[in-house]
Amino acid sequence: MELWDAYTKAEVKTGQTLRRGEPVPKGVYHVVSEILVQHTDGDFLMMQRDFKKPIAPGKYEISAGGSVLQGETAEEGARRELFEETGIESSTFTFLESIVSEEYRSIFKVFYCKTDCDKEAIRLQDDETISFSWVSLETLQNMLLEKDCKICRPEATKRALSLLALHK
Repeated sequence: MELWDAYTKAEVKTGQTLRRGEPVPKGVYHVVSEILVQHTDGDFLMMQRDFKKPIAPGKYEISAGGSVLQGETAEEGARRELFEETGIESSTFTFLESIVSEEYRSIFKVFYCKTDCDKEAIRLQDDETISFSWVSLETLQNMLLEKDCKICRPEATKRALSLLALHK
């Protein structure tokens, strides 16, 4: 069973333990690390969510990521999730922002990772992702403009790309 640390909206640990699959109490949050992955050639990694996922099945994400486990820091969780979902090992992350989501009772910690990995060596995680592709910034921006956008949380993706531009 996956266990998480509980936090206040101000990102202070409460001392409570949360369990995946159980309701998160009102006023309590768990941390989710998201990693925006860009290859040194400029392309971004896009992952397609498994159709069995309860949230946004089959949608595309411009990040790897997931819940930070009990006792992990957000960056340690980012490193673990990136490896589990893609096979990419990296020790260099740039923190972009922290977003509190009332809807998901989560604090999203958004990181950026630039990699020179073999683009065809991405490993998919069973029950999490079903495909991947590398897309240019222009292609990604065009996808975000489509009426029937197939990207999960498109506004968050636009915001992450804007923050990334400010950090360069």
